[in-house]
Amino acid sequence: MSRTIALRISRVANPSAAVERLRRVVATPVAALASAVRNSQPIALPDLFTRSHDEDEKDLLALLEGLEAMGASFELQIDGRIESRQYLSNILKTWRGIQYDGRMEQELASDEPSEEALRWGSGKRRKNDD
Repeated sequence: MSRTIALRISRVANPSAAVERLRRVVATPVAALASAVRNSQPIALPDLFTRSHDEDEKDLLALLEGLEAMGASFELQIDGRIESRQYLSNILKTWRGIQYDGRMEQELASDEPSEEALRWGSGKRRKNDD
């Protein structure tokens, strides 16, 4: 699952604070980030659907919450389309489910699957489904 996610900040009271927050998440040079914020241009965010997905997701959500706390106005662009935070949340939830299912399948194929994997394999998909 590969998605292109970008952020376009249209208004922010403290652009340098926004750049500082962005720099924690993206490897883009500070000057390029400052220009993008100043000119309200899209800023590409890291690919979330990698092995470090949990950490990347946490960083992205902290960035969005931080920008909101600063009173920034921004839009999310996912695969080139403007989308809501809820849409992003749905994508992230789906990805977590796919990752979980993959781990359970691997465990079932192992010599000693966990109790959770056995439950999952019997059709009870989550620990709290009992």
